[in-house]
Amino acid sequence: MDRTTTDPLTAAREKTRLAARWLNLLAFKPAPGGPSVSPSMSHYHDMLDPETTDARRLGACQALSKPVLRAIDVERMKGEEAYANARPPDPYKAIWQTTERGAALEIIGALIAHAIETFEAEGVEV
Repeated sequence: MDRTTTDPLTAAREKTRLAARWLNLLAFKPAPGGPSVSPSMSHYHDMLDPETTDARRLGACQALSKPVLRAIDVERMKGEEAYANARPPDPYKAIWQTTERGAALEIIGALIAHAIETFEAEGVEV
């Protein structure tokens, strides 16, 4: 099996880019009443502009991490409430216990967390 290796910073950049694309698709707002992740927000550019620095990418990931985690918790509570009686018990405890939006946010949160971890491990500082 042929494997192509990607250096860690390239992988972190790609995870950052994917997270931004998903946040934009979901029209995610890091703060109530604030702008969604879109070209009107500096974090959008810091995550998607191929010419930006890794320090700016890291800063954007750090800034969005907390609101994403908070939104994951909110969606998990909505999902638990909505599906408490509607789903048969899962013997493997593997099904999502959240809303569809929450599941997407969990993946986005994982992308952001991995990017932060990689940037920091590679010595990137904000």
